[in-house]
Amino acid sequence: IGVPDRIDEHPDGIFVMDYKTSTVSPKAPQMIGLGYRLQMPIYALAAANHYEKPPIGIQFIELTRKGSRGSGIFFSAWNGKETGSLTKTTARSSSLVDASPAEVWGKLAEEIDAHTRRYISGKVIVKPKPAKTGGPYAECDSCFVRDACGQRRFLDDRDEDEAEGGADE
Repeated sequence: IGVPDRIDEHPDGIFVMDYKTSTVSPKAPQMIGLGYRLQMPIYALAAANHYEKPPIGIQFIELTRKGSRGSGIFFSAWNGKETGSLTKTTARSSSLVDASPAEVWGKLAEEIDAHTRRYISGKVIVKPKPAKTGGPYAECDSCFVRDACGQRRFLDDRDEDEAEGGADE
């Protein structure tokens, strides 16, 4: 159960926003390409169904000192300085998408449907985002459900090795 923080109506459709108190906000490639962090795409598709208007973008707004608004799924058709634009980001932003909205939302709907079928079947695959440095995955150390995938055991084993001086000593 969830509710998006904000839905703006535009003549072309709806634009969904969510406020975040952290700086961990996914960008388009994570959601579209990796099927990762699908909460906002789920909100956008549900709102589109409810309001009978197509989703034309999603945006994470960070409530931090930096106040970034650069993460989400932004379509080129509604990006720029012109009147009616919803975002104003550079062409090198990984949140800016050139593909058609129908193609993107169709792909996301398929990914969400596949996740749903796996949950219903009981075959849930836990696939956290790989870490750039440090542990095996970026979010395992702070995940409160890591027992579900066995990461707690892995982390506890790693902690025991470190406490004993590690295998290399």
